[in-house]
Amino acid sequence: MCNCLKKVSFVVIALISIVFIVQSLKIKAETLNIEKTELFKIDFFTNYENNTKIDMSGIKVDVYSSEITDYFKDSDTIEYTHTYGFSTYSDMNGSVYFKKPSEDFFIIIDDASLPDNTGIEIHSKFYHSESVYDKFEIYEIGKVDVYKDDNEPEKVNVDIYDTTGKKINIFYSVSNENLEENIKSLLTGNTAVNSIKVSVGNKTIHYEYPIEYSINKRLEILCDAENNNIISKSEALQTYIDIYYEYGLSYELYEKIKFLKNDSIFYNSLSESEIKIINQILSIPSHNKVYSYGRFKIFYESNSSSHPVFITSLMDALRDIDDELCGGFSFIQPKSNTSGSERFYLYVTDEINNNKAVCIPENSSGNRTSYIILYNISDLNNESTLSINSNVAHEYLHAIMHAYRDSSELSSYKWFKESWAEWARFFVYGISNNTCNEYLINLYAHNSDQSFLTNDYPYGKALFPLFLKQYYSNTTVANIVKYLSNTSNPITAINNILPGSTTFNSIFPEYMRYVYNPLHFYNGSYYGWTNHSKISANYGLNNYPSGAFCGYINSMAADYREFSVPSPSYHLETTVVPINNSSGITVKLLMTGSSGAITNWTFNSSGSIKTYSTNIGVSYTKGCVMVVNTNSTLTGYYLTITRS
Repeated sequence: MCNCLKKVSFVVIALISIVFIVQSLKIKAETLNIEKTELFKIDFFTNYENNTKIDMSGIKVDVYSSEITDYFKDSDTIEYTHTYGFSTYSDMNGSVYFKKPSEDFFIIIDDASLPDNTGIEIHSKFYHSESVYDKFEIYEIGKVDVYKDDNEPEKVNVDIYDTTGKKINIFYSVSNENLEENIKSLLTGNTAVNSIKVSVGNKTIHYEYPIEYSINKRLEILCDAENNNIISKSEALQTYIDIYYEYGLSYELYEKIKFLKNDSIFYNSLSESEIKIINQILSIPSHNKVYSYGRFKIFYESNSSSHPVFITSLMDALRDIDDELCGGFSFIQPKSNTSGSERFYLYVTDEINNNKAVCIPENSSGNRTSYIILYNISDLNNESTLSINSNVAHEYLHAIMHAYRDSSELSSYKWFKESWAEWARFFVYGISNNTCNEYLINLYAHNSDQSFLTNDYPYGKALFPLFLKQYYSNTTVANIVKYLSNTSNPITAINNILPGSTTFNSIFPEYMRYVYNPLHFYNGSYYGWTNHSKISANYGLNNYPSGAFCGYINSMAADYREFSVPSPSYHLETTVVPINNSSGITVKLLMTGSSGAITNWTFNSSGSIKTYSTNIGVSYTKGCVMVVNTNSTLTGYYLTITRS
């Protein structure tokens, strides 16, 4: 009996063991299957030369599920939208295991969680369903080079290398130091020594470099310093007077000195010599001859009893400009308070001035008077040239603006005033080498990651009214000026004149596309432009993978990332991650061949994290991703460009 029970017990135990083994094998098989299809592993590693052991634990990985949300037939592009799923952390060996949240998925590595004094080349990456493993190298920060950018004099470049000399992309911060001292250095000249602090990991680099400011930029900085009590009114006045003697009069200088004169307490505290200089600067030229015709008067200095050739041809040009602008668009004429009649004053002088011409608006007894001063005119017996006449057309539009809105109320919108005045110049005389300042336009185009709404490069922003003219009409551009009688904000005027639901914000990305592709412009003087207005980085896609943290772009700005293109066919995958999840981001993928920019693939990323997987089946020579920000604030983003 006992032996039987023992045998039965043995059989039962054996059966249970077999069941357990089978079950274990089944579980293991299922686990292996899960590992193969649903689990993903990441290894973080380092190849430090000195074999330094670092704690690789705690590196944070944010995991996002991905789904196909759109398909763009024209570009053969699939859009993936990524939604946050969970976060996971590496163990002490630098390994991360997680279950895929979806077949295709996306990760972001939090660079703030990396070991001290280290960086990583790629911060974000998109994976397809077949992916089960990846590894990321952690780099020890070695050398940090800070140097002045020759193309953008107010900026510096920061290049970061690991200990072996390999260039890596790591987040860094730049902050200004001793700002007040920099501003005060502008009191003695137009060059300031800028001091900055660059922070990378646990490294801090202090760097100084000279900046040579334009006169208008210098005036703007000094005016802000005066308003914020960084410099005194007396210091500001003396600097303005120095600028006047060195560069002559400009509208901006005129306005700043007039502002100080209107401060009665300050004005009465000045010496007689200082008051005399202020009054001299603010007075109009005194001439012995006048040529009147209709509503126009030209004042000039001459010993001749008859009107010289230059003056008569200039009067003809004035009448033509008036017919084109005011006759064509029904603009309100510039007004004066002389006997209540409508007049327009133009002064011609041989006084040497850095400015070719300037329009000075006045508001006296409720009547707006605008007069133009033409400088550097030494020979009145020569015919007025196309260049001089186009300068008058530019200033005449300023006078027209002043008829609709007091210039002091437009003082914060120099980009608008100057770009629209350039439109008037081009409208009357066309675009040619004599009328178009390609240098200023190129300067703006090459700095298109700066906010469109700032006053930097205002003349180059003539591209914006030219863009409106191209897509809507010259009448649209003119009506925006007329709408200034209802508002002092040009953006409001633009939004009220654009057709339908179109707004400044909604058309801005297309405008940046227009700026990017100079082949879209009007004539030969533009064809010489480079086809990419800003080359910020070069991504060699043959060296898969590649990517970078791209930093921040200003509101109403665009940033470009250009890359070389290998032979097709392949999938080009572009992922943009808005750091602060802000709305208003648009992505443009621009592929270029021998004939220039030949695509127009636009994707609205908005505030979502999205990947655009594009089939490249045509032979291209270059590619460029343009990130456009129409949000009202600074927007940070990661950009990853890969090939599969």
